[in-house]
Amino acid sequence: MLSDKRKISTMLIFSAFCALYYTFTIPSNSIWIDQVRIINVTKEILDGNFPLVGILHSNRMHSFPAFYYFITPLVYISENPLFLYWSVALFYISGVLFVANYIFNKFGYFESNLFLLFSATHVSTLFFSSFFWNPNYIPFFMSLFIVLLFKYLDEKTSVIYFHIVGIIINIIVQMMPQLIVLIPSFIFILFLFRKMPSMVNQVVHVFIQVALVYPWIHFHLFIFEWNNFESAQKLYKGFTIAIIHYINYLGGWGLNSEYT
Repeated sequence: MLSDKRKISTMLIFSAFCALYYTFTIPSNSIWIDQVRIINVTKEILDGNFPLVGILHSNRMHSFPAFYYFITPLVYISENPLFLYWSVALFYISGVLFVANYIFNKFGYFESNLFLLFSATHVSTLFFSSFFWNPNYIPFFMSLFIVLLFKYLDEKTSVIYFHIVGIIINIIVQMMPQLIVLIPSFIFILFLFRKMPSMVNQVVHVFIQVALVYPWIHFHLFIFEWNNFESAQKLYKGFTIAIIHYINYLGGWGLNSEYT
């Protein structure tokens, strides 16, 4: 009982610290044209028009649609950019608390506090969770991914967790295609722990994955005008670019005065 009280107290302190941080930082963020375009797409969904793809990226390819359907209920509540910025922060805090609770139950109070301390002081994560952008909801889904994956690796867990984790990966990749690396990583983990589901479940899951991305595939196969396509940049920028971006994210580097 005492441990539960300490856990709740620590989580409340973490939430209060983050709330204070976001109170000072969110209002100072710029509202870009991309945010307006995102809101316009969700308005189409609310009007009964269901787009197959999202906004056009800088490489002239359309984004995947999952993100826009995910945030549609939020835009229905309010299309005020500050509200949407706060929603990112709240999802981040919720995801951190979800993982912290799992760590507390699995490992203990000290380990849970260590994770909360890291989450409350990691510059890049705090920055990117303070404004409205496709990838910025990913930490919440990654939290679900981590906890549910560990639950699936438990011998007593139902195969339903396998399908849920796969769907979460699909949503994450739709928000940020570079994270497609999660797919082979997930498969490797399943082989490593000998948790590959039955062939029937594998086939069913492939159909689920294809169904989730089919709107995007259909658009680019039958609607997109490839004859007029001219990418403004390389579709693939090289493996080293991803490594550099990840190192910058971990260290908090690259956040220049424009963003601080």
